[in-house]
Amino acid sequence: MIDSYLSDELLVETNHDVLRHLENCRDCRVFLADCRELRNRVRDVVMEMPEMKAEPAFVSRLTADLRQTALRPSGWQRFTSRPFIPAIGFACTILIVIGAFLFLRSPRSPVTVNANNQNDTIIEANKARLVEAVKVAWKELAEHAVGDHKNCAVKFNLAENPVSLAEAAKKYGAANKDIDKTIFAAAKDIFDDQAQSRIKFLEAHSCIYNGRRFAHIVLQRQGKLISVLVADTDLPTAADGPVNLRFEGSLNASGFQLDHHAVFVVSEMDAADNTLLAQAILPAMRRHIAAAGA
Repeated sequence: MIDSYLSDELLVETNHDVLRHLENCRDCRVFLADCRELRNRVRDVVMEMPEMKAEPAFVSRLTADLRQTALRPSGWQRFTSRPFIPAIGFACTILIVIGAFLFLRSPRSPVTVNANNQNDTIIEANKARLVEAVKVAWKELAEHAVGDHKNCAVKFNLAENPVSLAEAAKKYGAANKDIDKTIFAAAKDIFDDQAQSRIKFLEAHSCIYNGRRFAHIVLQRQGKLISVLVADTDLPTAADGPVNLRFEGSLNASGFQLDHHAVFVVSEMDAADNTLLAQAILPAMRRHIAAAGA
């Protein structure tokens, strides 16, 4: 399905299936990256062909129209604007190639206008499908993080024993190394000035819940367990700040994404403190991931 996925030809439900599979299959993620690279190279070769060169005025007008369409405000603008820059960029390239061909053959033909209108509609439809697919995949990832908190931090109910973060760093990615130190240092900076609510470090490891591997750092504050969970992901980068979700009971989850890593803070703290901790961890995690080259 990868070719159809890259071409935005799949149904919404099938897109969900592909995203879920990619989240858990490194081989397919590598193959997807290779296919995308091949497409980009073919596109570059085509764009360099003399007969495909578009008039500067046409390119400028089309770029302005596409930018206006892509930046049109919506209720989910902050959550949805960044993830689709690559998809919109690819769509822009294809539209420029098609538009240039039609323009060179018939500069004033109304067919060009109709083609542009039709392609604008296609872009909007694909964007809406991708938005929904990413929202569903992100919520499922958050649910896995909450499940890990319940079945690992609160009570041990995992099918597979955890491994140390040092071992995980060798097998699953350099970002696992000393990630517990990074997170605990950031957490202490937030709560250590409050004598009655200082945060404590309990343990750290790498564990699997529902087929998803997490770096799992367990903290405690005012008798409440806090899980900071970090997982690999190939979802498009979401909003700059934490996205807050509430789950059954009194559990709050605040999550954010940095490159190919999703980070969740899950606890019974009130939503404000849970978000505060996630916000404190975010810049520290950004530096940690950059230093690890992950």
